[in-house]
Amino acid sequence: MRKALIVLLVLVMLGSVMAPTTAVNKRASEKLKLPEELTKEELLQLYRKYNITENDIRFAKGELPHPMDGTILDGSRKVLITEDGRIPQHLREKLQRNNISFDLVLSKKEMLSIIIEAEKKYRDMYGVDPANPKIVIVNGVPIPKEYAQELVRKWKIKPGPDRVLKPAFTTSTQASGPHQVNGVLYAYFIIALNDDYGHAPDSFSRIAQGTTDALQRFETEFGVDIVDLWITGWDLSDVCNNASEALDDPREDWGWLADNVNDVVFGWADNLDRNGIAYPDGTWYHSDGTWGAFAPFAIASENIPAVWDWPEDSVVQHEMSHLFDAPDRGTWWWEHPECIMNYWYAYWGTDIWDSEDWTRVYRNIWGYW
Repeated sequence: MRKALIVLLVLVMLGSVMAPTTAVNKRASEKLKLPEELTKEELLQLYRKYNITENDIRFAKGELPHPMDGTILDGSRKVLITEDGRIPQHLREKLQRNNISFDLVLSKKEMLSIIIEAEKKYRDMYGVDPANPKIVIVNGVPIPKEYAQELVRKWKIKPGPDRVLKPAFTTSTQASGPHQVNGVLYAYFIIALNDDYGHAPDSFSRIAQGTTDALQRFETEFGVDIVDLWITGWDLSDVCNNASEALDDPREDWGWLADNVNDVVFGWADNLDRNGIAYPDGTWYHSDGTWGAFAPFAIASENIPAVWDWPEDSVVQHEMSHLFDAPDRGTWWWEHPECIMNYWYAYWGTDIWDSEDWTRVYRNIWGYW
């Protein structure tokens, strides 16, 4: 009897402690307003808290010059970037077949040197780091990146939008999408030109590093060699911010790059309405309601006008996995084990596949199911 009273007393005391704590957490969550609910004074308080300058806001709004302006990577010339500054034989043959040429061919080292110097000058001139912007635009409101992350953490905002395309699951014994040949995949990364919609990525160094990190995971996990080549000159000026429409553009205008089963084309843009989108299993939807035409295309947006802006390496890893038949795995963390294919985990930068998706990607990369 005495033990029962002691237990009851402890439970009552715990309840008295937990109830105020829960109330405090609830009040804290209620104070976390959506961007459009913030007053001007509340916004100013946030800017002061996170040391936001006027240029940080102008940069996010696209009111400052582009960081690559005045360099040979500003989009005024068609530039090809390869590992050593030479055109590989397989690409040379594509160019000859399609009567296509480039104004300039650079090595990756030369490209990175240009980017690093340009971004340093930009930081010195404007006090803004293109590779680490402090502001995101959400529903037209510029808010600090940390505040946006809190909105996701407190479940005020979903960590990712629903996809337009639905996964096509492979049913045959042979993969229908892209797959290696002699252990090699070729990945062509096309970079959007700057236009009235601000489609050119702000930080070439950030997308280059994020892409490299993601590709290395594929190589390490699946034992495939991915040769990446970069091309400037992707014209998206006929698309506003609809990612689904933007995905059709590479298929229509850059299809010549994907004329072998081990070719993948990946577009990098900015200011689209979702982090990325891809044709599931590297095939696209026919008008008769079937999947099947070879289309190994995916695109990503460096920044999107929403809270759920994913890290660049997460976007590449997620969208590339779609090309190898890995489907989306839900929005919230409780809907699926930790995996890059789940929106919540992708937003927070996970770099792993769960066992089912690892197997699915592996089998499709190596051309069998």
